[in-house]
Amino acid sequence: MKLQIYPLIRPILFRIPPETIHNIIETIGKIYARTLPLHFLIRRFFAFENIKLEQTYNGIKFSNPIGIAGGFDKNATMVPLLSSLGFGFLEVGTVTPKAQQGNPKPRLFRFPKEKALLNRMGFNNEGMEAMAAHLDRYTLSVPIGINIGKNKNTPIEAAFEDYQKGIHCLWDKASYFTLNISSPNTANLRTLQQENTLASFLSPILDYYYSLAKEKNETKPIWIKIAPDMDQKTASVMLDILVSYPIQGIIISNTTTDYSLIPSLAKGNQSGGISGKPLLSPSNQLLRLAYQHTQGKMLLIASGGIFNAQDVFDKLALGANLVQIYTGLIYQGAGVVKDIKKELLAILEKKGYAHISQVIGSHYHN
Repeated sequence: MKLQIYPLIRPILFRIPPETIHNIIETIGKIYARTLPLHFLIRRFFAFENIKLEQTYNGIKFSNPIGIAGGFDKNATMVPLLSSLGFGFLEVGTVTPKAQQGNPKPRLFRFPKEKALLNRMGFNNEGMEAMAAHLDRYTLSVPIGINIGKNKNTPIEAAFEDYQKGIHCLWDKASYFTLNISSPNTANLRTLQQENTLASFLSPILDYYYSLAKEKNETKPIWIKIAPDMDQKTASVMLDILVSYPIQGIIISNTTTDYSLIPSLAKGNQSGGISGKPLLSPSNQLLRLAYQHTQGKMLLIASGGIFNAQDVFDKLALGANLVQIYTGLIYQGAGVVKDIKKELLAILEKKGYAHISQVIGSHYHN
């Protein structure tokens, strides 16, 4: 039975500014982290797992393919709460070496008619040392990815140094690292995706990573998060470069700056990135292209426009191994993960799939 409470209270919540609501949720998350008896009750309420949804990649077991996207829990203060909702993995951040305030407020906007958000946050976070301290307090029950970015004042040509610092500081806390080079809210960040800069950015990071991995005698998967706002030629070149490097995963995709997707934004100068339902089609187009270029050589993690089990199934069929949600959680409520898992199993049974892994890339074979 689906949770029916949230649709009733959502109109009330949506009267409150979205960043205010997010701050309230973060406060609840901090309190929840210190209230251990409550964890058992909440986990039981949202508990639903099935072996048909389990997968293992790079030595990491994912109890189900649904993760929370980077940007929701920027400081890793909500990890126990999010873990209790039934996610298969959590991605925290984006975190930068130094704490920063981000862009001026207001910087987060809802578009209920389009089931979308517009954010121009600007990597507001407490910094990597604070994140490490938060993660030290938890006994982690799900894989934790750490999404790393650069500080606003770090020159773009020195950006790699900020990513190196993040990997060094948070190595012991991460199941994997994500290099965020695709946010539209940090000036010039997306230039790191270009052919003439991508290699010079990645090489020193990976050299440092392998040096640290040798010292630690362990490895951590490296994922990279890319933007949907590239033409096919540019995206193809970037994907071919990524395939040539020992990158284990690509997150497809970050938010879009195609403001025509929301009619009320189509006129005038705009900034920020759109997430939610309008992102579904462009992110799926890039996912198709990525699958064609990678052909199983690295994980594809689909993000963008996921609201229900059919959206997840379609992403997997297009070649995704895992998925991430964010805006769907805002519009559907905390029960969306459990609902998606139940409905996803029903779709698998209806279509004759014995395991979720059989769906991956099936769009191209049926």
